[in-house]
Amino acid sequence: MSEFWVTKDDHTRKQFLEFAQDYMKDKFVVWTWKGETRTSKQNAALHVYLRQVSQTLNDAGLSINTFFKEGYQVPFNDETVKIEIWHKTQQALTGEEHSSKLTPKQMGEVYDRVNFALSKHGVYVPWPSKDLK
Repeated sequence: MSEFWVTKDDHTRKQFLEFAQDYMKDKFVVWTWKGETRTSKQNAALHVYLRQVSQTLNDAGLSINTFFKEGYQVPFNDETVKIEIWHKTQQALTGEEHSSKLTPKQMGEVYDRVNFALSKHGVYVPWPSKDLK
């Protein structure tokens, strides 16, 4: 038998704990849990966003050296945007190394900070949405 619970407030957490205590009396139980992390739609949007940012930065004539440091000319691509911009910002803000560990709120916070950094270079890329073509 498989069952799942979603506990988002004190009331549902209390209900789950009561259920769990009663259920465990005579049974062997294995518990698994999942904290709130980014959604699959946010994951897809992140990859679209990284691609759009790299394209926009390249179209603006920027390269990694003009964005971060002198010494080498490297055009942006979705992977360099992910590593050099998104992950560095994400780690500074959240301490998380992997975007898969971010909550939806943290995803928004990282986007806002990246968007602010891009704006200093005259670049704006909105977060992907079905409404945006």
